[in-house]
Amino acid sequence: TARINQETTSGQTPLFLAARFGSISCCRILLLLGANIASRDISPLHAASSAGHLDVVKCLIAHGADLALLNASGKSALDMAFEGGFTAIAEYIQSVQLQQRIEREKREREAKRLERERLEEEEARRLERKRIEEEDRRKYLEEMARLDEARKRAKAE
Repeated sequence: TARINQETTSGQTPLFLAARFGSISCCRILLLLGANIASRDISPLHAASSAGHLDVVKCLIAHGADLALLNASGKSALDMAFEGGFTAIAEYIQSVQLQQRIEREKREREAKRLERERLEEEEARRLERKRIEEEDRRKYLEEMARLDEARKRAKAE
């Protein structure tokens, strides 16, 4: 896989070049062979977005391309699509971002719900331990009172 990710002198990988030129079949093959989907300065997703290759953008996103990744100029793939006038790509990226945000918020809500449940269970166990301790203390005090009463009777006889 070292050659799959080998960079040109300008830092471009085979996947970057396939994305830039819109070769969906090459992108799929390279990804199946383990090509790195991200690079240092500009990703294959940036290349496909700026060149207007929606099918490649969809493929890269499906394989886990980072939508938040910024290039050396501080631009995202979404920025590149807008700048190139590729509204279909921009809309697609925005819809994926929205879906990812919805899923992230759903996971966060679920995590909070589980944490609340865990805390409630912990509190219920603490209260149950306290109830048992109080019950045990009450029984102990009752037993001690019975023993004192028995000693008093025995002494009186």
